[in-house]
Amino acid sequence: MNIGEGKWKNLQKNLVVEDYVILSTLVLNSIFTTLAGFLRQPWPFAMVTYLVAVILVLTAVIRKNTFLGYLILFGLVTGLVELITDWYHVAIFKSLVYDDLSFFPLLASPEYMPIGWMNVITQMSYIGWRLSQYLSVPQAMIVLGVIGALSIPYYEEMAYIAGAWHYQNAFMISHTPLWVFLAYFVEIPWVVPIIRTFKEKPFYYWVLGGVIQGIVIFVGGFFTYLIFSLNWL
Repeated sequence: MNIGEGKWKNLQKNLVVEDYVILSTLVLNSIFTTLAGFLRQPWPFAMVTYLVAVILVLTAVIRKNTFLGYLILFGLVTGLVELITDWYHVAIFKSLVYDDLSFFPLLASPEYMPIGWMNVITQMSYIGWRLSQYLSVPQAMIVLGVIGALSIPYYEEMAYIAGAWHYQNAFMISHTPLWVFLAYFVEIPWVVPIIRTFKEKPFYYWVLGGVIQGIVIFVGGFFTYLIFSLNWL
């Protein structure tokens, strides 16, 4: 799975503006997530969500990058479908509790949550696409799954400390359920084959891709929770 020395040098030489933008948005996420935990206030989660969304959209427009625009559309549709997953975790499984609904709720989620998923899916899709230029699709999927699983605990921990949301009725590592680790590992990687399949397609294919990815998250969230749920013990 190693990137050969030649390919690694090519990757370093071929970095473009969009690469730096995606990296900067990830850094912003980390800064505001840390700020939320430090202040013990949930508002930085909403603020950074909208800030990152504006940066991504402006980059797509200014750079006239249709591909990035389609990734944003793909992520937005995924985020809207994901509201159903949030809803059944809150209302049926009672595994997720939103302590703060920001300005207003959408189903059971804060209004910024679909935009948050839009950002995450856009970022992960872009990273997955870049990885797939240097790795095989299965290898890129595995790497992206590991990135997703390893990046989530800090985010969830800060959300708990800030009073944004928390989990219950599941086996935990600190305040992150085991099912969330597994869910990110199995759900996020599927963006790679989706974007490679639809890359040259019109926008409505990307809408379909967002629905598919939303269904992946719906199914993945359901079964990974059942595996690590405390309710059936």
